[in-house]
Amino acid sequence: MKEYEINSFIEMVQLFENFRDKRYFMFRGQNCYEWKLLPKAGRSEYIKSYSPTFTEQEIFNSWKRYAIQYLNIEPKNEMDWYALAQHHGLATRLLDWTKNPLTALYFSVNDYFDEDAAVFIIRQKKALIFDNIDNFNPFSIEGVRIIYPKSISPRIVSQRGIFTISNTPHVPLEESSENLDVIKVKVMRNCKRDILDTLDFYGINQMSIFHDLDNLSSYLNGFAKYISR
Repeated sequence: MKEYEINSFIEMVQLFENFRDKRYFMFRGQNCYEWKLLPKAGRSEYIKSYSPTFTEQEIFNSWKRYAIQYLNIEPKNEMDWYALAQHHGLATRLLDWTKNPLTALYFSVNDYFDEDAAVFIIRQKKALIFDNIDNFNPFSIEGVRIIYPKSISPRIVSQRGIFTISNTPHVPLEESSENLDVIKVKVMRNCKRDILDTLDFYGINQMSIFHDLDNLSSYLNGFAKYISR
């Protein structure tokens, strides 16, 4: 795994220039440098919660049964259902990525200001793209696959979202046997707030990324506190 270190927004943008071909690269930001590339369903607190009588798949099926009452349009297939569950916080095997490097940078610097952050970059391999949508089953995927979700959520559109999924969610993606050529960039903690302010200037912020009323309110509340200082 190649590793880099940056101390400013300019340094990050200069590094991103090496990955301008949007057909081939995917990006992910994480607030803490030490965190592994693990989907929520692969993290220890969720693995321990599963028992032989209440499996990960049963949790997903329960989510679908209860979620339908809140939906105006029912998802057409399992892939849409699973992506929707992921974006509403259910512990799934999906890991969020984006084609927009600045969106990934935002997710690395928007919290945990006392911690160094990380931006991950992987080269998208055509052989890993899962396109058999009609037969998608998140619990029978083999190896690591890349999924392009449909635009079922404003967040997917605004974040230019992509997913990876693995049949071994407890194994960090950077340790996968798929040879993904993972690149990891350390974002130093001392520059996180400056980068967040610069991203806001260029229109990358909580309001533009999450596209809902709660985050619009949260963003404007933060703006009001800022101008009243």
